[in-house]
Amino acid sequence: HAVIAEIIADVLRPGDKVLDLGCGSGYLAAIFSKLVCSSGMGAEQGKVVAVECVPELLKLTESNLKKAGCENGVVLLDAYSSSRNNSDKLNDAIFVDKFKAIHVSFAMEKQELEKQFLDNIVPGGRIVAPIRDETGNQPQKEQILTIYQKDIKTHKISSREVMRVLCQPMIKEMISDQPKQTVNERIAELQDILKTWTEGFKASNNGKHPTREDIFNDETAKNLFTEFSKLRQRKW
Repeated sequence: HAVIAEIIADVLRPGDKVLDLGCGSGYLAAIFSKLVCSSGMGAEQGKVVAVECVPELLKLTESNLKKAGCENGVVLLDAYSSSRNNSDKLNDAIFVDKFKAIHVSFAMEKQELEKQFLDNIVPGGRIVAPIRDETGNQPQKEQILTIYQKDIKTHKISSREVMRVLCQPMIKEMISDQPKQTVNERIAELQDILKTWTEGFKASNNGKHPTREDIFNDETAKNLFTEFSKLRQRKW
């Protein structure tokens, strides 16, 4: 999170627009909102469009944005919602709107990202995304965190590699169309979601690891932990 925030914060100013694809806990969306949404009277207000497909993480993001006081600066969209209003906003975000910065949290092919998003950034804008390695010089599941920059004068795109990362691929199938999960699959999914929640909690509390009391004081985390505990009991 810190690396991504530093890379993107460098180009953001009040009034800019940011697209956060796969926003997870909403931690970065909150940071971006603080950077682009000015509190000054008459100042142009920026906007963050945060997109997520996991229902539990959408609820977690909504809760965290309210805690951070950023809910008014972030448009939160469900990647798989069938509602017309949501679909229109998502279509605009992906295919129409122009952004100063785009953050992609899931693994993508180089050609796929360049075809999909390079036209969506304004001059001086930046994209940060985990790109699958095409050289075969790294483990299959790892990616290279890559920065794409559009020159403010020539509009030419340059790119540079930052570091190796390990990110999940994009979930392309509709959640409702996926086969029913096994207990082990759901346990693994809950572990990943709780890990994301824990990382967000630690980032917001100076590195403090959440206690059981902290978990049960957060409605979303409490529900996730309760389900996880029940499934573990069933398994054993």
